[in-house]
Amino acid sequence: FEPPIDHNGSVYKIFFLQGLGMLFPWNIYITAQSYFAHRLQDTPESSTFLFWFSTLFQVANILGLGIAVYYGHKFNMRFSVAIPMIINAVVLVGTTALVRMDAVEHQMVFLITCASVMICGICTALLQLGIFGLAGRFPNVYMQAVMSVALISLFSTLAEPASSSNLSYNDVKESAFFYFLVATIVIIATLLAFNLMTHLDFAQFYAFADTQWEEPRPRKKKQPKKKRE
Repeated sequence: FEPPIDHNGSVYKIFFLQGLGMLFPWNIYITAQSYFAHRLQDTPESSTFLFWFSTLFQVANILGLGIAVYYGHKFNMRFSVAIPMIINAVVLVGTTALVRMDAVEHQMVFLITCASVMICGICTALLQLGIFGLAGRFPNVYMQAVMSVALISLFSTLAEPASSSNLSYNDVKESAFFYFLVATIVIIATLLAFNLMTHLDFAQFYAFADTQWEEPRPRKKKQPKKKRE
């Protein structure tokens, strides 16, 4: 029988959103330079924080890829996509709340942000495994929807916190708060869209109705045949 129709390109749009959300957390941290330059100005890392963020993210991403390669067969695709998204959302919620916490020392802000960047690095690797693995089960055009990495930088740049030297720290902080808040909303929307996709007939036909998405069941041992007397 013929496969279901992707009505209004819903699944395609959801894959586009997944591609946007896959590397979005990293681009958010690396683009918010004006905020971190103000917040970390009294720390030894005031001029090198971007180096530390980049290095820690790459190290964590490699670690995540190692986990995905060696232990990925133990995760089903739902786990590989949904759990990293949830963790990313929680991390961004914490980052957004941290903007308002002026009582936190600047050095502690740096350490907390470094930890957040590393967590996002690991989650990004797991998300890449899950999203690309999922898109591979659909027609090729859906893989193209995921490959929207260039638009991530464009989106994050357009939403970048104001960085004019004429602005006070309070103005930059307010801008950064809404910047991280929007990023958090995007990640949550991506998670909700993924959950919606699992219930669409078109997606179920190609992926979610297949038993390969469930946890692998242990194979039954074959009983030895009895010898005839």
